[in-house]
Amino acid sequence: MNHFLLGMSIPLCVFGIVYSVRRFRASFVMLVLYPLLMLALGIWAVVPDIPRILRMNRLYDRLAVDPRTNIFLWHYRIDQVETDSPLYATVAIAVFAGVLFIAWRELKMRENERG
Repeated sequence: MNHFLLGMSIPLCVFGIVYSVRRFRASFVMLVLYPLLMLALGIWAVVPDIPRILRMNRLYDRLAVDPRTNIFLWHYRIDQVETDSPLYATVAIAVFAGVLFIAWRELKMRENERG
């Protein structure tokens, strides 16, 4: 879970900066593009774990000790120091809730502007 969370944190940080520079207003493109980028980079970060899900244990074991998997957003390095914690899932849920809140707020503000 921490790989996915760290992968999606890159576009989330960029979104936060752009969102604050734009005086806390988000365009429709931002509301669609950044969550898709978060999902894509989150999936990219867990690509080396996919063989384990598919029960390809030999391939997974090779990838687990190969430093070249760092191209998947430092996957190997994170595996060296990771700890399992329910905090990762809690933070991921909070991030998703925050993005949904921003989308809801933006839609509400646009409705108020129209009418």
